[in-house]
Amino acid sequence: MRIGFITQLHWNRYGDFWQNIIKDAGAELVFANKEEILENIKDERLENIDNNVFKLAAAEALALKDVNLIIAPDLNQNKETAKGGGQDPWLANFPATLQKVVKGLPAIYSVPSQNTPNIQEKAIELLMSLTHSPSVAKRILNEHIAKLKMEYKDIRHIDKYRDAPALIGQAWLIDSFAELASDDFDLIKQTQIDPEILKAEAARHDKNLIDSDGEVLGASYLFNRKAAINRIILLADQNSANDLWLERRAKKIIRKDFETIYIQDLLNNEDLLIELVKEYENAKMEIKETENDDSDSFIEPV
Repeated sequence: MRIGFITQLHWNRYGDFWQNIIKDAGAELVFANKEEILENIKDERLENIDNNVFKLAAAEALALKDVNLIIAPDLNQNKETAKGGGQDPWLANFPATLQKVVKGLPAIYSVPSQNTPNIQEKAIELLMSLTHSPSVAKRILNEHIAKLKMEYKDIRHIDKYRDAPALIGQAWLIDSFAELASDDFDLIKQTQIDPEILKAEAARHDKNLIDSDGEVLGASYLFNRKAAINRIILLADQNSANDLWLERRAKKIIRKDFETIYIQDLLNNEDLLIELVKEYENAKMEIKETENDDSDSFIEPV
């Protein structure tokens, strides 16, 4: 069985675990390359997708049209709200929207993009369909269960700094554009902080946020009260109504110097798409835990 993966969204969060259990179940792993993704971006089925990242993810799915099954991350699980990103079907239920909008794709299997309570249930369900053996499925899951936990920086490290700039925004934009947005200075990045901490921070102020909005607004609250941070930069896509909504909300929260950098201002349209595309070889980002590290640098190469 040939199984393809969407790597454009949260691959660094979900990819390790799912590709390893699927490989151990005997399936062939299939990944689209950059050229295939960029070629499929021209497909007429994608014309009405405004958000650049979701358009690329859909193009990646088209490049995987010959596989038996596509694995796609659920960006916002079990949260129904009419607020913010909850109004955008691509954010609210990416796998189902991809299957509905882009006709002719193979079946899509939705997996949690983070370590959620139902992730083991979803893994066993998929492994059973591949191995047809409860004992084999359980053994494979147990061998890779440790890969469910990512390591993030302790937020106390922020307090060591003075007059530091911080970068917030959708994680998939930060992964692609942090270096361009920072120019010649280092940034404390939202993606270095555990998403659960950020979502909990946001929930203290608003419980009706989908996860991706909670991460951005949680970072807004957290960085706003950190004395070590003197400036906050939001990275946003002008084509995303949700990013513009997040910008308005962040402006109300943040009482420090605040700036929005649009990815369209960093590169022209063609180069923008090229920069956004993630390939399997370079899609995995390592986030190192440095609680016992004596280094003075908060920013580490990823």
